Amino acid sequence: MKNHYATRVQLKDRAKDLLNGSYGVYILGMFLFGLLLIALSLFTYLPITILSLEPEVPAWLTIAGTTADLILSVFTGFLQFGLASLSLKIVARQFRSFSDVFDGFAGANFRSVLWISLVRAAAGLICFLPANYCMNHLVQPEDLKTVLVYLILLLAGYLVYIPIILPLDVAYFLMLDFPDLSGWDLLAKSYSIMKGHTKRLFLLECSFIPLQILCTASLGIGFLWITPYMHMTIALFYLDLMSPSSGN
Repeated sequence: MKNHYATRVQLKDRAKDLLNGSYGVYILGMFLFGLLLIALSLFTYLPITILSLEPEVPAWLTIAGTTADLILSVFTGFLQFGLASLSLKIVARQFRSFSDVFDGFAGANFRSVLWISLVRAAAGLICFLPANYCMNHLVQPEDLKTVLVYLILLLAGYLVYIPIILPLDVAYFLMLDFPDLSGWDLLAKSYSIMKGHTKRLFLLECSFIPLQILCTASLGIGFLWITPYMHMTIALFYLDLMSPSSGN
């Protein structure tokens, strides 16, 4: 008996159908969460920016900037969980609200979301640490050699980061289906069920790149529509992964 999984086209077509009438809930939730992100960004980055304008920049400022990046990355993880929660509710045709985007802050979810988000953020920080150091301390725009070194380090960071982070992309969905599991167990289970499917998810996420480029050209406004589309498609990928059809 062989499992049959939905194709990228099938997943994306179904996502479009499910999103009819639900874009407003996503957009309002993302907008309100975005306000929190802006406030947190100002709180963390504004003092660092002011200090960096001083004639003598304190040595610890780089560490402070890295810490701020980590905090923002972790906080963004709560948004990822909220969008996962909202997506699964739409698929199940349950009552949904823009407030579902904030589900990660609920007492029962907070610890696991924090742990998963921290691991993901730390992985990104470590993988891109050489490139970030090069950018902050070595790269001079007029020096093509150092720019090339930075680009090589950045590419190397992605080559390490993508295989590490992709298997964790379903951890937030697993948390909704297995609320009793600890954050560490959820990460382990995510890696386990994603064995043999990382390439499928990678190609699925890459298929959104043309639309993301167009969204960038629209000054980012288009992301209000593409983000729900992406998250709903990945939610369907997760459900298909957990319950594939069978055939001879």
